[in-house]
Amino acid sequence: MLTLLLAAQGLAATLTVGPTGDYATMQDAANVASAGDTLQLAAGVYSDCLDATGLDLTISGAGAQSTFLYGACANGTIYADTGTLTIEAVTLENRTGPSLRVLNSTTTLSFVEVFGGTGTLGAVSIVDGVTLIENSDISFNDGEAGAGIYAVQQVASDTSLTIRNSTFLENSATISGGAVATRGIQTVEITGSTFANNASFSTSGAVSVTGADSVFIGGSTFEDNVASRSAGAVSVSTSLSLTVDTSSFTQNIGGSLVGALWAHADQLHLSSVQFTQNTTDGHTGALHVEADYASLTDVLLDQNTSATHAGAAEMDVTELEIFDSTFSNNNTNGQGGALRLVTDNAVIEGTTFSMNRAGANGGIFHVNSEADI
Repeated sequence: MLTLLLAAQGLAATLTVGPTGDYATMQDAANVASAGDTLQLAAGVYSDCLDATGLDLTISGAGAQSTFLYGACANGTIYADTGTLTIEAVTLENRTGPSLRVLNSTTTLSFVEVFGGTGTLGAVSIVDGVTLIENSDISFNDGEAGAGIYAVQQVASDTSLTIRNSTFLENSATISGGAVATRGIQTVEITGSTFANNASFSTSGAVSVTGADSVFIGGSTFEDNVASRSAGAVSVSTSLSLTVDTSSFTQNIGGSLVGALWAHADQLHLSSVQFTQNTTDGHTGALHVEADYASLTDVLLDQNTSATHAGAAEMDVTELEIFDSTFSNNNTNGQGGALRLVTDNAVIEGTTFSMNRAGANGGIFHVNSEADI
């Protein structure tokens, strides 16, 4: 009666779901829900799936350790095409398809755990739309690209993925982005998050971003991620701007190109970033950059190792500025123990180079251009 009265008055209602609730399944409740309503899920295991297409709906559990959504549907345990969807305080697991698949939607995940996913679309599969993931744990998923989250822009002109205060552990992808992969999403923001022990059998052990307008990584940790080919932790390609602030890259391993971070962007800004003990069997121990402009301020590169080129960083840029940074104890069998430069214009000030080693052509740095330094 109360639910009907609230609906008649145009007010948001709470519809209880579960053994003692008003509705047995999420779909039963969603079928009668109005815009702004909440499906309140009691503690327990739910094996049904939900199509929330076109709805403005909140799905709220009793806590990620209490409410488990295990619906094994190929299109997603929870699916929505358009609408506004908030999911909070549940655990999602689907070994048949995505745990969550959303198209053209405004989506928020808060205090959610996503585990054990397999398949081609990612455990969280996003097409277009605006997505926020906060205070969540997305771990132990396997897939092709973006085993934890795969987000792609197809039609919409305004797309974003924001990840805050979340954890990504031991996700594994066969193509790229062991934990997260985006393709064409315009704005990507990752803050206060941890990526550890993720893997890719190709590129980008933790995060792969392609074709973004703006990428921001702040206050985040990347540790012990592995890629068989390149970018042990993060790759950002064909993007306009990448900013990394107050973050650390530690003991990541890249196969043939770079141990930690590969950046191909018009503009790159690194500030208060630490690269420590990253390794590659290929070109660059920690950082490989291709950009029109790159700046490094208060950046530490220590104990990074490569087989063929720069021990710490290789900068193929038109204009480079490095301020108040430290290159120490980096090692390569090739050129540039600390830094290999391919640039027309470089400014390096207030920066320390110590105990770096190269097998040939520059223990500190190797300049492969007519650079004005």
